[in-house]
Amino acid sequence: ASEIAAKPPVAIWGTKQAVHYARDHSVDESLKQMGWLQGAIWSNQHVRESVTAMKEKRTATFPALAPLKNFNELDL
Repeated sequence: ASEIAAKPPVAIWGTKQAVHYARDHSVDESLKQMGWLQGAIWSNQHVRESVTAMKEKRTATFPALAPLKNFNELDL
């Protein structure tokens, strides 16, 4: 658990999303969804911090994820 907790929170969130999605969808649909998730996750500051910390041989520090909101709560 401590090893997982040390990883980027957004990567953990994405993994959970992929597992839950794959449970009820085909392999093809699940692979497409995983591709979309990876595109979003790899452009995230959490992953950049993880890679930088690994290169610098230090413990990564991650900012908190923003709370999730419903679409009707967004100012769009």
